[in-house]
Parts: sequence; structure tokens; C-alpha cells
Amino acid sequence: MVHRHVQSEQDSTYYPEYPLETFFTSGSLTLDIQGRADGLIKGPDGFTVDEIKSTVAPLSAFKEANFPWHQGQAKMYAWMFCRENKIGEMTVRMTYVRQHHEEERLIQEDHFSFDDLDAFAHQTIAQYLKILFFKLDHIGNRNKSLSAMEFPFPEFRPGQKDLMAFCDKIAMEGSTGYIEAPTGIGKTVCVLYSALKSLLGEDGPEKIYYLTSKTSIKRQALLTARIMAEKGADIRVVVLTSKDNFALDVPGYTRQCNPDECPYDVGYYDKVKKVIQEALATKSIFDEKDFVYLAKKYTICPFQLQLDMAGLADIVICDYNYVYDPVVGIPALTKDVGKVDYGLLVDEAHNLPERARDMYSAEISLGEIDRVSAAIQGKEFSHVNAILERLKDFFRGQKNTGVGNVQVLSEIPSEIIGLLKLFGSTGNDLEKSRPLKAPDEYVTLKSEFKALLSLPLSGADNYIYYYVFGQKGFAVSLEIRCLDASAQIKSITSRLSYGLFFSATLSPKDYYIKLLGGTVSPDGVISLPSPFESGNRLVLVDDKISTTYSSREATLKSVCNSLYALASARTGNYFFFFPSFDYMEKAYAMFASLTDIDCLKQEKHMDPLSRDAFIESFGPNPERTRIGFAVLGGVFGEGIELLNHALSGVAIVSVGLPGIGFENELLRSYYDKKGVSGFDFAYTYPGFNRVVQAAGRLIRDQNDHGTVLLVDRRFGYPKYQELLKDSFPQAQYVSSPSQIRRLCDGFWKAS
Repeated sequence: MVHRHVQSEQDSTYYPEYPLETFFTSGSLTLDIQGRADGLIKGPDGFTVDEIKSTVAPLSAFKEANFPWHQGQAKMYAWMFCRENKIGEMTVRMTYVRQHHEEERLIQEDHFSFDDLDAFAHQTIAQYLKILFFKLDHIGNRNKSLSAMEFPFPEFRPGQKDLMAFCDKIAMEGSTGYIEAPTGIGKTVCVLYSALKSLLGEDGPEKIYYLTSKTSIKRQALLTARIMAEKGADIRVVVLTSKDNFALDVPGYTRQCNPDECPYDVGYYDKVKKVIQEALATKSIFDEKDFVYLAKKYTICPFQLQLDMAGLADIVICDYNYVYDPVVGIPALTKDVGKVDYGLLVDEAHNLPERARDMYSAEISLGEIDRVSAAIQGKEFSHVNAILERLKDFFRGQKNTGVGNVQVLSEIPSEIIGLLKLFGSTGNDLEKSRPLKAPDEYVTLKSEFKALLSLPLSGADNYIYYYVFGQKGFAVSLEIRCLDASAQIKSITSRLSYGLFFSATLSPKDYYIKLLGGTVSPDGVISLPSPFESGNRLVLVDDKISTTYSSREATLKSVCNSLYALASARTGNYFFFFPSFDYMEKAYAMFASLTDIDCLKQEKHMDPLSRDAFIESFGPNPERTRIGFAVLGGVFGEGIELLNHALSGVAIVSVGLPGIGFENELLRSYYDKKGVSGFDFAYTYPGFNRVVQAAGRLIRDQNDHGTVLLVDRRFGYPKYQELLKDSFPQAQYVSSPSQIRRLCDGFWKAS
């Protein structure tokens, strides 16, 4: 805006947004250097390049802090113009403008000969080439090491060669593949080994993104990368951590990327090149602890540093949102439209559809507006606060004409859209007009409003819009829910070099592949059997006990008797999973009153240390039986890393159906209209996935043995019998605790 204002004041001798390009050869390398000058001035005594910079800060201080690199940009433009037009000298003008006070300016002009500009350009290009050759040297060493790299373990587990051959094919074709392989087969090492080999191809990717939503799986991927490095792979690996999870216990550090507030952001770009070079000189694999160390050592932002170092990495291990989230994702992946030379590995891929639906959804909460309004009571925020008051009035003026506490809308009201846009533009003007220390709540709300405005606001059949009303009768939130993010997933995946989605549970295939934006084809899907002997695991199905909500009180003792029959057959560790905290608490209390077995239970709010302590309490070969009561689909239901031989058995009570509620009913209705079973898509398949994931905590290697008990009358229904046949082909149906105990005794005697 400021640039256009200055440019519009000029006469016909001023050429705004002047494109420049030149080719520079160094040895066997030719650089295509391009740029666009803010202005080119043709005067009576020659040509001038004009570079415009604007700021809310005092101009003299801003110029003093930034002049060398500001003028350096303009000098490169002048050099390009002189070089291409055979001109021997040129003037470089720096025009500094105060935002919202455009009449206040600071202008400096300097005259340079072409020889001076040429020397400066050669020096600048030499610095760039140093970085480029630093990167190319690593790629050469990396590729040499990867060419010689062998599989990092002495023996292959059954199925691993087939899995790697499939990964190689997908990478070579540049297509998308889907892998269902049970826990314990060694998926991580196979897909990473194949992915690293794909870097060697002439048309291979530049780097690999390994995505997961679980901290434990990030650790496993990092451990696997370290093993490959120890075996000779010269690779650079970066694990990305969210900004909120960087715990820098140091004075002055904030999560606001603003040098006026955080000393770790001051002079970032003056320091980052040296920091990266020194860091890579000592090691090649970096996780959260490494970035915290570097942040403290160099007083540099750890969050931005990890993103910049990811640019030089061969493997980037991170959450799904770095690739798929339209707000916080990497712009090259989420904002651009062209191809990106990255290979993609998506672990625990069954979790991505739900996560993606959340990424493409948004909410405005009256409670959050109230909190932000209270946090910005200062005079400088009066204009934005006035807009928040108008938003509050709008919410409180809505009357519920829907069913229950929800009113579905055909589109987002135009008045809301206008207020959100006004809040954003007013906030931007405020931030540009003066140095401003904004509360975190304000910054977050502004980002949330921007995210909502980026979504379809009407007419999208995969979206639903609705108010939620509170007890006082007025609207307390406005929500946009994405019901199906498969198109968004497909759009991003299709731009990458190739994509591999893998999980222990991708059945039914039609269901999961559809939700992941793909199509089922024989060439793009592989399902591998368990690498372990089928006799290592006894699966029992008690389909005589109802665990529906209305029957739980009546059948609770029967459930506990079946669970006791499982756990009493052998001393060991057991996990019992329940569909809700309330049900788990009642079962825990009754089971503990009926037996003297040691029992632990999952708490509703457990921090990482508490979760780790819970898992570590289940060590191998216990002298007394210990049982962990947990919630199905919770933090202990998948993605945890127990020690080998830690568990002797797992029991899952219920078929794991998600709770019946407004949003799940929306999903059901949406898929019914698509011509498929909405109940299966919204309830049956997600629930059964939880069952399979929980059962997968049991067998971790070829020496593990254990028992699985599934308790619910619905497991006897035809739909579940079909699902059980795919996931547990050796399952046996039982009808009493005595039968459970007898079969378990026989299993353990034979093991």
C-alpha cells in the first residue's frame, strides 16, 4: 500500500515494479538471478534504482538498523541493470517512509560505478554459492553413503522385503500408496530405508517428510534415523516441535515472534547463518532438546531456527499439520499450487482424516471474545475492542429457531463476515501505526478469525454451519465444521513427489482410502499379514454380555468376572480398555473390590510425565499381576511404546463406538447422502479401529505371547463378524468366564 502510494506520485520518468534478470556463470554452474525493483528512474544524467522501505518506527532508527542489507538489495538491482544494458555507473536511492504518515520520509542517494557494483555482486554471490556448495557437498556425501547403505538389521522379518519393494515402486512411479501392516512388522525402518534410497533417483525428491501425530512415534522414527546414521548414512534429520511446546525457562522469552517483545527474535537473520553452520559442523540430527540448547547458547528463536534447518534436512519428522494445515502449515505445501519435490510418509494414517477435518474447521466463541476484550482494555485498543463489542451484541441478539441447543445455518451471516474482516483490517492498521505489545489472547483471536475467513463460507456440501446456544438463550459460538477433508488431503498429496500412507489398521480399505483422498486399486494398496506365529496370540470374543449404555450397570459384574478369568490365568501385566472414563471408573472400583490384584487407572488429565510413569510401571516379568484400566481411543490405546514382553493380555470392553452426538450425526447424514452407510462411516469403522489399535499393544516382537479378550454382544453381529475375520482370523467365541479361563490355561501351557 505504501509502495503504491509513493509510486503513484511519480512522473513518466519513473518505471514502477521494474523487472530485472541476468545470468551469472561460476565454473560449471549458471545462476538465473531475477528481481523486481520498486522503481527505475530515467533522468537526464543517467539511471537511478529506487528501493522503498516502510515502517512504523522512527525512520532514522529504522534506517540505521537495516541500511546495509536494504541498500544491498538495491545495489544488486543496479548491478543487474548495468550488466544487461552495458552501463558504466548508476545511482541507488533508498526511500524510507513512515506508515500512516506517508509525508514523513528519509531519502538517501549514493552513486556507484559498475566496477563497484560488480565487486559487491561478486562478493554477495560468493556468499550465496558458499551456502549452495555447502548444501551440494552434503548431497554428494549423502548420496555416496546411501548408495553403500545396507538394511540396518542383520535379518529381515517376514513381509519386510515385500513392503520395501512396494515403497520403491510407489516412489519410482511418483504415485500414492496405502499400506496396512500389523504392529511388529517393522514398518518404520522399511519405509524410511526405502525413502532414503529414493533420494538417489535422478527424479527423486529433495527431502522426506515423515508425519505422525504421536510423540512416541516421532521418537521411534528419530531412533530409526539414528540407527541408519550409525550404520553409515550421512543424513541430516530435523524433528519439528510446536511453538507452544518449546519450554525455554529463560528471562524475556515469549512465543510472540516480535523483536520488540522477545530478545530471542532480535537480529535473527543476522545470526541464523552462523548458528546453522556451527550446528551442522558438530552434528546432523536435531530434536527439541538440541534447538533449546542452540536457542540458549546463541539467544535465537528455537521455533524459527528449526524451520530454517528443516530446509537443509534430508528427513523432517513432524506433526500432520506442518503439511496439511492451511493456517500453520509450511507455505510451499499449503499455499502454493505447483509441484513440490518432497517425498511423504504418513504414519498412523488412520488418524489423519479426523485431524484434517479439524484443520479445515473453525469456531468463534463468545467466551473467547469476552476474554480478549478484557485483555485489551488499553486506550490504544479502543477501536478493535469496539468491534468485539459489536460481535458480542450480534451473538446475544440471536434467537434459537433450531432443535435443542443447535441451529444449523445455510451460510455464515454477512454481518459476521464484515465484522471479522473489519477486526482484521483495524488490527493491522493499529499494529502498523505504532510499536505495539499485544496480548497473546488478541494475537490468537486475530489468527482464528483469519482462519475462519479462509474457509468456504457458503455453498460447500462438505461443510456445515451452525450456532450453539447457551443456557441464557443466546448464541455462545458459531462453528464451521468440515465433514470431509478428502479433497483437501488429495490436493496437497498430489503435489508431492510421492506419498505413502501406512498404519496397522486401514480396513475397510474403501473407507480409509476414500477418506484419505485416494482410490482403491490393486497397484496402490498392500496388506501384509502378521510376521509372528498365529499361535503367539489367543483372541477370545465374549459376545454374551451387553455393554450398551443402558445395560452397563446390570452387566458390570459379569464384565468383571470375564476380565478376572483372563487375568487370573497367568501372572503378568494386563490392560483393560473401556469406552468412557465413567464406565472405566465403575469397573475399576468393582474389580478392585472383588480381587487383590494390583490395579492402576488412567486419569482424565495426565501430563507427559504422568503418562510415562504409568507406562513404565508395566515392566516385563512382574512378580505380581498388575492391571492398567484405560479409556479406549485415549492416550494408552495406540502409539505407546511398551517394553517387549511387557503385557500378557489386553481386554477391550465394547465395540468402541464414538459417542452419539451432534457432529457425529452430521457425519452420518453426510455419508448417507453420498450413498454409503453413514452409520458405518461415523460410528462402526472408527470404533472398530480403536479396538484393533488397543489389541495391537500386546504383541511387539516374535517372542511375545499374550491373550486378547473382546467383550460385547455386538461382536456377534454379522457386520462385526466380518470385521473380526479380517483383523483377528483366529478369534474364538466364548460364552462364560470358566471357558475363558480354560482356554487361557491351555494357551499358556502350550506357550
